[in-house]
Amino acid sequence: MKKVWLVILASLLVLSSCDYFASPPTFNLDHFKAYNIKIIKAEKPKDVSVQDQFIEKLVNKPITISLKKIKYFANPVNKNGEKIKDKFAHLAWYPILKDKERKEIKYRVKYSNQFTGFKVNEIVVHKLRALLVPSEKIIKNSKFPDKLDHYLCYQVVEGFDRAKRLTLVDQFPPEVKTAAGGPTYFCNPCSKNGKPINNNADHLAVYVLGTGKAINKDIVIKNQFTEQSLKVEDQIFLFVPSDKSDFFPDSGQPGD
Repeated sequence: MKKVWLVILASLLVLSSCDYFASPPTFNLDHFKAYNIKIIKAEKPKDVSVQDQFIEKLVNKPITISLKKIKYFANPVNKNGEKIKDKFAHLAWYPILKDKERKEIKYRVKYSNQFTGFKVNEIVVHKLRALLVPSEKIIKNSKFPDKLDHYLCYQVVEGFDRAKRLTLVDQFPPEVKTAAGGPTYFCNPCSKNGKPINNNADHLAVYVLGTGKAINKDIVIKNQFTEQSLKVEDQIFLFVPSDKSDFFPDSGQPGD
């Protein structure tokens, strides 16, 4: 009888160690649907100082980056019937022209999200590509998303998930049934100009969306840089809340 209980206990320990049976993380962050935009009126943003876990591990201090004008704009989105947590939270994508220190950042990242079935997937990221900036879309009774963080986005150069079929509903009609594949970028919450990060746990994996119908809607947004007039065109990305369980230099040892 003792042997039987030992076998049962060993089996339970094995099952509890499997990624499949791990408790899925609870995200405080929405999914976001990003659109190509045409700039009607916008200024080139000023240089900013940023730091995330990758930069902290590499140089242990913030770095200064130069940005191009806004390229994409993202709404919070209802994915497959999931409720939107903060309808006022929006993100503006600013491509990074260069970082002043020209640091080479290449990491192997372990992450999980709904697309991976909350199993750990592994990718390699290389080079800073964009800064996601919290923004207000100016409409009646709108407000600025004070608790939404900035995110630094890195190009994914190795690893991917299978494409997924999705139903997406956001503030721009109509409902869209589409596919998403990737990820093509991975984004860390970051400190900008020394301000603290609100939510260190939630990251964003960026997936490419299938072609959708052009929106062709004029909007005005406001963020730390300026008030901007944009024309929203067609969909481009889905930002998916993700858990980063580990990261380490691509040829090095595991980090924190």
